[in-house]
Amino acid sequence: LFCLNGGLVLSVVSITPKPALSDFDRFWSACPKRADKVLTRQLFEALTGPGGLRTRMLNRDSGQYVEVVHSQVDPETLISAMKSYARTQIDPNTFDLKDGGKYTTHPATFLNRGRWLDFE
Repeated sequence: LFCLNGGLVLSVVSITPKPALSDFDRFWSACPKRADKVLTRQLFEALTGPGGLRTRMLNRDSGQYVEVVHSQVDPETLISAMKSYARTQIDPNTFDLKDGGKYTTHPATFLNRGRWLDFE
């Protein structure tokens, strides 16, 4: 605390800058519907890591599981794609999810199924 000539008392407060968000946190904040954060983080880290992501998906036509391998992806690509996807899911008049989010993909599914490739 210190006094100025007019008797005004000022206090000096130190301001610490807010830490920068991690790539995953930026991705997560772009998600229109948030669920399964732990699983989503693991998938995000696998995809952005040097080994990429190896997963299995059910082929609904054949009823068989198919192994899918996604090469390493730049975090900015995933973040940008999620932002683009989110814009398709939000009603511009109400800013709510279309159909109450009934058809909005969970972020883990978005990553696991390679949905970012739909927004390149």
